Amino acid sequence: MNEDSSEMKRLADAVASVAATMAEMFNEKLKAATSSGGAVIPDEEPMAKPVEYPNRYTPIPPNGKRCEFTGMKHAKLYHILNVGGIARNKVRVANLRSPGANRGQTLFHVGDMLRFLDELATDQMRSNSY
Repeated sequence: MNEDSSEMKRLADAVASVAATMAEMFNEKLKAATSSGGAVIPDEEPMAKPVEYPNRYTPIPPNGKRCEFTGMKHAKLYHILNVGGIARNKVRVANLRSPGANRGQTLFHVGDMLRFLDELATDQMRSNSY
C-alpha cells in the first residue's frame, strides 16, 4: 500500500470514528428527551469543548506529495495560500528565501489552516454550497 493510500485510510477511519461518536451522543440525548416526555430541542452551543489546533508551521510539500495535516497537495496549497487566495487572509505564511535567491521554502501555520478549513466547512454546511 502506498503512502497516500494509507493516509487516506487513516483519515477515513478517523472520520468514521467521529461520526459514530456523534451518532451515539445524539441517540443518548434523543432517548433522554423522549423518555421524559419533553420535546427535543437542539442546543444552541455544541456539547464538545473547543478544538485546540496545533501551534506550528509546516512546509508546503513537494510536487506530487500530500500535506500530512490537511491532505492537500502542493499545487492546491499554493493556490489557496497565494496572494488573493481564499485562505491567505486567515492563514499565516512565511517564505524562507535567502537574499538574491530565486527559490525558498514556503511554510504555513497548521493551526490557522485547520481552523480555516473548519470555518469553510461550517459555512458551506450552513449554506449548502459544497
